Amino acid sequence: MEKRPFDGLIFRLNGGHNAFVTKPLEPARFAEDERILLRLPFTRFTDNFVLIWGSPPAGFDWFDETQWRAIEANAKLLVGIAQAGRVRGICFDPEPYDFSLWDYVRAYHAMRQRARGLVPPELREKYERQVQAGQALYVDPNFALRQPKTEQYLSYRMMPEERARWFEHNTYWALYTTDEYVWCYSERMNWWKDQTPPGLEAAIVSARQKIAEGKPLGFDLEPLIEAAGKR
Repeated sequence: MEKRPFDGLIFRLNGGHNAFVTKPLEPARFAEDERILLRLPFTRFTDNFVLIWGSPPAGFDWFDETQWRAIEANAKLLVGIAQAGRVRGICFDPEPYDFSLWDYVRAYHAMRQRARGLVPPELREKYERQVQAGQALYVDPNFALRQPKTEQYLSYRMMPEERARWFEHNTYWALYTTDEYVWCYSERMNWWKDQTPPGLEAAIVSARQKIAEGKPLGFDLEPLIEAAGKR
């Protein structure tokens, strides 16, 4: 896996990964996770993150202190277990499934500008150092892997080389605009088993190289999108 064009990976613990369940997670369920993490032989992957969901159940009560104490304990447990893998940080995934706790409006500006008004003046410099916005890449829609109704996605009408070109474009601009990290997510392929769409890995390598060397992307995506839309 360390031969892939990444600097680390995001993993979730088998014993549980949603901190926002409203009952305490059981520490005993994570014994195997801790054993495996202690033995991971990573040498090149320096930026590994533990995935923690922030997905509350239906009927969640914002003002129930008992629930929040359980959530806090769950988060501490998950992060504590993950430390065995020498993680760089937490990948906090707050996508709602049963109850919409979060409101996403102009997220980057809110994080980098508006939120500063809530921070005491003496802590604003520290806030700016520690709070950063990352970008995300989702492989499946670009490579005609998204389910169900794959045919409704534009990539379904593309050639393999066009899909790779599209993903190189997305990777390049994600890297160009992020504060530091870009994470690459997929559901219907497998990096570990070398089950990846044609051109995907080369597209990531090319985009990373152009960014590292300060080069432009070198092509315009609009004609490709237009041609695929007419098919």
